Amino acid sequence: MHVPPDEDRATILVVDDQPTVVAAVRSMLASRPKWEVHTVATFADALDAAVRLKPNVILQDMVLADGNGLALVARYVACRDLPGVQIIMLSVDERPEHKAAAFDAGAFDYIVKMPSQAEFVVRVRHAVRQSEMVATQVRLLDEAEAANQRAERQLLAREQAEKLLQERTLELAALNARLQTDLSLRLETLNRIGADLHMLQDLDMLLKRLLAEARGAFGCEAGSILLRDGDRLVFTYAQNDVLNVETRFPDPKRSPVHLPIDRASIAGAGAVDGLVIVKDAYDLPADVPFRFNRSFDEATGYHTRAVLAVALRDSAHRLLGVLQLINPRAQGAHHGRDFTDDDRKLAQHFAGLAAMALERSQLGRSMVLRMMRLAEMRDPKETGAHVKRVAEVAALLYQAWAERRSMPEREMERKLDLLRTAAMLHDLGKVAIPDAILKKPAKLDPPERAVMELHPVHGARTLDGLSTALDEATADVILYHQSRWDGHGYPSHQTIVAELGRLGRRPEDVPAPVGSEIPIFARCVALADVFDALMSRRVYKDPWPPERVLETIVSESGSHFDPELVEIFRTRFDAMCAANQMFLE
Repeated sequence: MHVPPDEDRATILVVDDQPTVVAAVRSMLASRPKWEVHTVATFADALDAAVRLKPNVILQDMVLADGNGLALVARYVACRDLPGVQIIMLSVDERPEHKAAAFDAGAFDYIVKMPSQAEFVVRVRHAVRQSEMVATQVRLLDEAEAANQRAERQLLAREQAEKLLQERTLELAALNARLQTDLSLRLETLNRIGADLHMLQDLDMLLKRLLAEARGAFGCEAGSILLRDGDRLVFTYAQNDVLNVETRFPDPKRSPVHLPIDRASIAGAGAVDGLVIVKDAYDLPADVPFRFNRSFDEATGYHTRAVLAVALRDSAHRLLGVLQLINPRAQGAHHGRDFTDDDRKLAQHFAGLAAMALERSQLGRSMVLRMMRLAEMRDPKETGAHVKRVAEVAALLYQAWAERRSMPEREMERKLDLLRTAAMLHDLGKVAIPDAILKKPAKLDPPERAVMELHPVHGARTLDGLSTALDEATADVILYHQSRWDGHGYPSHQTIVAELGRLGRRPEDVPAPVGSEIPIFARCVALADVFDALMSRRVYKDPWPPERVLETIVSESGSHFDPELVEIFRTRFDAMCAANQMFLE
């Protein structure tokens, strides 16, 4: 096999019959201009192309139109002309048994389509280096054999052969050490992840991404985040690839786990000491103060082994929470490994980056909730729990709407990040409505209704002088969330044009408050707001039964609400109800 003259050169063969996947791979690998990328689309052409190109890495689709990708892996491994090639399987299937089958067949890595560019490039680069190491091993073995043969024929050449073997052994050791301890590459990746995290506004979106990126960077199959709530650590977010579950408890009052901030638990010890590494949670040394609670493992059949718990502290060194990473896996394999000293250093570095993003996001969430507490003083219906529920249901509606349009994952993430915060501010303008109208227990008369219908205008005017993406999304939600699909909502188009004009929007860029012209964020919030009002207790009514709520909203399809969103709401009603129950008053 050809060994690249330097670490930046490599030959990559992509075997995939999906043009969109091939295009995505080429796009992500474009950041490595010295990597030569070739593609084939069929089972029949794959082996011949591999023998001809002698690539360092083959990115192999799990399923091809004319054959099974696993069968090709076996052929690559058996081919004497490809002694060092590393195979990375590409699949949409996350099931552990499929991953295990790929590794048993001889695959070096298994990537679920499609990860972030940073993760993808790093994993391919590790495969390239593994290829270099194996090729070097093959070359060294050939040279060693030739040296021994020469030594047998000519005893005088033995000294030179031994010297050559020693030099090549040192070369292999250096290459292997570089492959295993490439701190600079991992540090570069973590810094890039930290910068990405800093762009997120919404706390829930940040926690989801933070945990996923941390697990990816350290190769962990599971992890969790516990946030500080007073003198306790509250279990807030968890992900587990083996169980294929993601669990979150955004309301501390609903979390099943509250731990004291002391050394009695692994997470508590991480909070107190800054960082704790456990080699085997089931076999803890006798001298450690903490113990491992096996109840989750016993209930699910999961086996927790290695654990790293690192404290997340703000710029004033105050504890924000704890990040736990569980069961790291060896690079290119599905078997476990221990956390290393390098992991310890990098975890502390990543915790600093993550804590800065978390501090900024919590500050933003705190400011929003303070504004909502101000609104709550005026209108008992506008509680913090209410706006969180509206934001949660609106996000579910938007995500399903975006998935129907095959929106890229990162774009969807950015949109959801804006929507969650904007949705919480939808009724902010009610603080300007007189108490006699706002708190009236009876139906409003026409003059009172006219005053009440000014609350979107009052809300929009709190955004004067601002022009960020979040401000624009919030202005759309505030001004359009009372719009109706049939055009009979409020405020009028003329009023919306005037208010958005004060915020710098051109009249021709202001959509009419009717049908599909209503901004999608506002359409989602409108349905979520009515849903929560019907499901909640008010001074003038008891909560409606879910069946009656569903019937009412379906009956308003095409008049009050977007028909497509109503259909999504109907088909995912159980999920909507579960989201509505996430936050307690």
